[in-house]
Amino acid sequence: MQTSFVPPQVLPDEPWQQTLSYIEDHPGPREIPATPLSFCRIYWRGQFLLLEDHASGMVLYSEHSSAYNFFLQAVLLFDIGFPASWKTADRLVAFRMAIRQTEVNLCGLVESMLVGVPMSRALYDDFMRAARAQDLEHHGSNTF
Repeated sequence: MQTSFVPPQVLPDEPWQQTLSYIEDHPGPREIPATPLSFCRIYWRGQFLLLEDHASGMVLYSEHSSAYNFFLQAVLLFDIGFPASWKTADRLVAFRMAIRQTEVNLCGLVESMLVGVPMSRALYDDFMRAARAQDLEHHGSNTF
């Protein structure tokens, strides 16, 4: 997987209950804002991968590590180490949801479209369009 960014570890041995308490004490808004990722911090805290707003300290998104950490996959494929104005928190989380949808349904879109290709706005838009079409076909509506 291409990436110039690897999320750093913060408090790697923190018990998951403590991390969960931290997340609950720093809640983000109901809808993920279009905050530029350059204003965010992405890091591991214990067993959770967090997306946190620098200015407010709010946790915008978190995902517990598991066999299927789609958020980590999204972070690595999004090429966060190469900033761009279109790379925002809301798009990263939507990208994560699209990856999950296509991977769970064994579509192969991640492998065929994203792996080994530098992330661009056009590639992001193409992947999201394909993932939403698959989502619509599978669910009869869009879930992300």
